[in-house]
Amino acid sequence: MFADQNWDPIQQIVDHLCGHIDGVAGQVEQLNRIQRDFIYVYDFVVAMNDGGICSYYFNSYGDNAWAAVLALRMIGANQAADLLLSSFAVFPNNDPPKSREQREKLVAELPDDQTVFLEEVDDQYERGPFAELEGSLRSYVEQNKNELLS
Repeated sequence: MFADQNWDPIQQIVDHLCGHIDGVAGQVEQLNRIQRDFIYVYDFVVAMNDGGICSYYFNSYGDNAWAAVLALRMIGANQAADLLLSSFAVFPNNDPPKSREQREKLVAELPDDQTVFLEEVDDQYERGPFAELEGSLRSYVEQNKNELLS
C-alpha cells in the first residue's frame, strides 16, 4: 500500500483506532473529527488498492463517500478528492447512496460506458493522486499524532 518506511506510523494509528471501537465500519462516529478523517482517507486508500473504485462502493467504505471527499481535502489530497468526487457521476443525482445494498445494485447494473468510466477513474488514481495521497496522509499523521492516538 505505502512504501515500507511510511507504513509503520499509519499502521500504528489504525491499530490504535481499531482497538478503541469494535470494528471501524459503522462506528466511526465514536471517533474525534481528526480520527474520522484519517479513517475515511485510509478506507479510500485500502479500497483503491484492493480493487479500485468499484471495491470502494461495494464495501461499507462507500457509506461515507461524501465525508471521504471532505477528509481528502482536509489532509491536502485534492487530486484524490476530485477523482472520488468525479466517480459520483455514475449515481443518480451524482450522489452515492449511503446504503451499501443500494450502491452495490446500482454499480452492478451500470451500463458499459459508465463501467468504463469507473475503470478510467482507477487508471487515473494509479497515474497521479496516489503519490500525493501518500505524502498528504503521512503529513497528516505527523501533524496530528496526539489527537489520532487520544
